[in-house]
Order: sequence, then C-alpha cells, then structure tokens
Amino acid sequence: MNPDGSLQPSLRRTPTVRRALVEAVIGGGLAGRIGTLGELVTDPAEYERAGPAAWATGAAMLVSTDLIREIGPWDESFLLYSEETEFALRAADRGWTLWYEPSSVFEHIGGDSGVNPTLAALLTVNRVRLFRRRRGSAAGSLFFAAVVLGEAARALAGRRTSRASVMALLLPSRRIRKLAD
Repeated sequence: MNPDGSLQPSLRRTPTVRRALVEAVIGGGLAGRIGTLGELVTDPAEYERAGPAAWATGAAMLVSTDLIREIGPWDESFLLYSEETEFALRAADRGWTLWYEPSSVFEHIGGDSGVNPTLAALLTVNRVRLFRRRRGSAAGSLFFAAVVLGEAARALAGRRTSRASVMALLLPSRRIRKLAD
C-alpha cells in the first residue's frame, strides 16, 4: 500500500519483447489494465486474491531459507533495481513459486524511480540488462529497442525521468555504477 492507503501495484508478469513494445506504444499503466499486455499488473481485482506471480517488487518479501540455500542470494550486481526480479525468475527456473498473499499488507514509502531521473535511469538500464542476460543478445536487442522507443517518446513529451533513461541506455558512460556514500 501507499502511505495514503491506496494500492501500490507490486505484481509483475514475465518480461517479454511484446510487453515492452506494447508498453512503449500505449504506456505501462494502460497495458497493465488490458489483459496480460503489460508487465505491471495494475488491475485492482488481481490484488484481492491470493495466487502465483512471475515476480513482485522487493519492498516486502518473505523468502524461504531453503530457497536461499538452493539458489543463493540476490544478485547485488544489479545495484538497487532488478535484483528482486532476477531472484524471483531464477527461483522460478528451479521450480519455486512466488506467492502473492493479499492479507499480508505492507506500507511502502517509495516510488522515487518515478520522479528521480538518476533512479529511473538505473531501473531502466537494469531492466534491459537483466532481460539480455536471461534471453540472449538477439531478444535482448529487440527488448532494448522497444524500451528505448518508449522512453524516447516520453522524453519528447517532456518527462525528465525518460530523458535520463534514454541517455543512460544509449550512453553507457552516463550510467550510475555505485550509490553515493
């Protein structure tokens, strides 16, 4: 939940090139409300029932020690964003299921990646890097192109976070490598 008590969408579907392209064209919020077109699950009804999910925000997770023993810890090379995605998808590869439980409610004070250009760029770069790592260079290049297309369109519309994301995607020297001390 957000601090004001409203729903903070936290469930995600498996990233695909198709989803990235649809989100580039119509936006992630709208894509998430139309069937399974978007990666982010935005339909409030989906948050009323328990069930499996491909991955979820790492803000609040209860993780089995057996799982950690089997697959190891989160991959900290992702630096802040995508480590929970990588962990959940790696667990699913080994037969584990991420389970969403609606009766377990947490307040998450966050969302800075939606307003902070540096954090938005980090999230976007890590998202593309994870996809490429999991799916290979051919599919990764298509995913990269779809994400650049979507971020560029939003940058042209004046969104600062998207402009920073495009710059970080296209100019690796502009990417954040570590958090400030």
